[in-house]
Parts: sequence; C-alpha cells; structure tokens
Amino acid sequence: MDLTVYDTARELANQMLESEFGKAVNDARYIFDGNEEAQKLLFEYTDFKQKLEMGIQDGSIEDEDIEKQASKLDELAKGLRENSIINDMMQAENRFQMYVNSVMNVFNATLSGNENGGCTGSCSTCGGCH
Repeated sequence: MDLTVYDTARELANQMLESEFGKAVNDARYIFDGNEEAQKLLFEYTDFKQKLEMGIQDGSIEDEDIEKQASKLDELAKGLRENSIINDMMQAENRFQMYVNSVMNVFNATLSGNENGGCTGSCSTCGGCH
C-alpha cells in the first residue's frame, strides 16, 4: 500500500481546513458552541424533527396531527433562520461544503482523464462545479 497517497490526501484535507472556508466554519462553530440560546434552538428543532419523522414512520402520529406538527416544525425552523449565530454557522458550513464539492469535482474529473481536472482556474469559465 502506498502511504504517500494517504499522506497527500491528509495534507490536502488539512489545507482545506486551513482555507478561508474552513476557518470560517471553525470560527462560526466556536461562536455557536459558546451560545446556549443557539444550542437550545438547534437541539429543540433537531429533537422535534427526529420525533416527528419517527412518529410518521411508525404510525404513532395520526394523519390529522401531522399537519399541525409540520407547522410547529416550520416555526422552529424559522427560529433557526432568525438566529444570526445559527444562520452564520449554516452559511459557513454551506460555503465550505461547496468548496469541498468543487475540489472533489476536480479530483473526480482528473481520475476520469480530464486533463484540466474539470477546472480552468477561472471561475468566469466555470460550467458550474458547485
């Protein structure tokens, strides 16, 4: 097994974490971790959503209650969007995921034999890697 390839992959992952996108996610998560209100909002949303999904799957929630529960879930989601700390963290995570996807597109294109690796180096000529 060629450990150099794994070392190179680890190096690339670390470089991605040190990018502006990686640092923005890390900063946003740090702020989130220090804010009890934001944590509580996210926990309430996640917990309610999980219970709703399980109730729908196992049939323990009546059909007429599903709409009411979905409405409550929408209200909880609205609370998440209105919380600037959660909103900033979600946006940073989305930008980082787009960055990771664009790197993976280059990686996959290169493996497929595309000489340029799917990227011209100029976003103005981009066909939409993310």
